[in-house]
Amino acid sequence: MEATPLTTASAASAEPVRSSERVGEDARDERRRAPRGSTRRDRRNGDGDRGRVSPLARAGISFVVSRVGILLRRIRSRHHKRYTELAVAILLLYACVVFRREHHSRTTKVFHGPVVTFSRIGQEGRLGNQLFQIAATIGLAEAHGYSWGFYNNLDRCAAGRLFKLHGNLNIHRVIDFKEHHQVFYNVTLPKVRKNNVISLSGYFQDYRYFNASLNTLDTYLRLPHELVSLVQSKVPEVRSKFSVALHVRRGDYTKLNELYNVLDSNYYLRALSLIEGRIDHVIIVSDDVSWCEENLASKIAHRVVFSPFKDDLFDFVLLHLSEILVIANSSFSWWAAFLKHVRSTNKTNDASIRVFAPALWYNASGSLAHMNRDSFLPPTWIRVAI
Repeated sequence: MEATPLTTASAASAEPVRSSERVGEDARDERRRAPRGSTRRDRRNGDGDRGRVSPLARAGISFVVSRVGILLRRIRSRHHKRYTELAVAILLLYACVVFRREHHSRTTKVFHGPVVTFSRIGQEGRLGNQLFQIAATIGLAEAHGYSWGFYNNLDRCAAGRLFKLHGNLNIHRVIDFKEHHQVFYNVTLPKVRKNNVISLSGYFQDYRYFNASLNTLDTYLRLPHELVSLVQSKVPEVRSKFSVALHVRRGDYTKLNELYNVLDSNYYLRALSLIEGRIDHVIIVSDDVSWCEENLASKIAHRVVFSPFKDDLFDFVLLHLSEILVIANSSFSWWAAFLKHVRSTNKTNDASIRVFAPALWYNASGSLAHMNRDSFLPPTWIRVAI
C-alpha cells in the first residue's frame, strides 16, 4: 500500500511535548514505518539518496570548476579582465542550473499507482474542515491501497501552516470525486491508471473515514515544539492536570441559528457539573469574549482565564493542551480534542481522554437536522444535553 506523507518541515508532538528530532534506533524505526508520500519529510528522513547531490552532478561541477580554473590561470593580464568575469559568470550560471535540477529531483515525489489528493484544500472551509479533508484523503487512499499527496496550496492553508506541512504533488491528470452524502457512507474510489490523480471534494466529516489510518496521522499531524512552548509560556495554567478549557463559538453561528445550535451558558455550566474531581482553572477560548464575560464567566465557580491570543492557530494549540476539554459544535474544537486520540496508543477507545461535547450539533428543526448523528463523536466522549 502506497501512502503519500504530508510534508512536515517541523513536526513535534504537543502531548506530551517532545522534540521532532529523534535519534538512534527510534528514529530509524520510525523511518522504516513511515508511509511513502509527497512531502518533504521523506527527504529529510533519508529516502535513499534524496537530499544528496548525485555523482553525475558532482562530476559535472568538478569538470566545470577545473576548466574555469585553467582558464583563469591563463588569463593574467588586465587586458583579459572581461574574460575573467565571463568565466566566473559561466561557473555561477552552471552551478545554479545544477542546484535547480537537484532541488527538483529531491522535492518531486515519484508515485507508484493512483494518487488521492484534495486539490481544493483551503478553499472549502477553515482549519477544522481542512483537517477532516486531509485525514479523509489519507484514510481513503490507504483503504484502497493508493498513494496520497497534496499540491503546494497545502503550504498556504491554515492546516499546512499549523503543522508545517508542504505539498509537492506535480501530477495534473486529475479525476474529481465528490462526496455523495453529508453523512458517513462506504466510499468506493474509482479504479484509475497509474499516475492518475483522484481529487476529493466535500467535507468527509466522520472519523470512520480515517480511523484505520490514525498511526499515519500521528506521524504527520504534530504540533511544532516551539509553538507548544510559546502557548504554555503565555498561559501557564494549561500545564495543570486540573485545567479545563471551554470553546465558545458564536460569531457566524448567531447569524446561522436556523442551521446551527448556538450554545448558551447552560450548556457549559452543565458540562462543568459533570466533571468529577478537582478543577483549578477554566480556560475560555472564544470569538466573542464580551459575551463570555457578561454571560458565562461570572457563573463559573472557579478561576477563569481567557485566551490572550488573537490567532486561531494559537487558540487551537491551547485547547489541545488542556487536560479536560469542553468543545463547541465546531470542527475546530472537535479536532483539538480528537488529536488527543491520535496521540494515544488506545486511539478512539482511550477513556482517559476527557472530552465533553454537545449531544446535538445542528438545529433540530433546520435543514441540516439529518446530520445530527451520535457516531460523529468518538465513543468515549461525554454527550452533554443542550
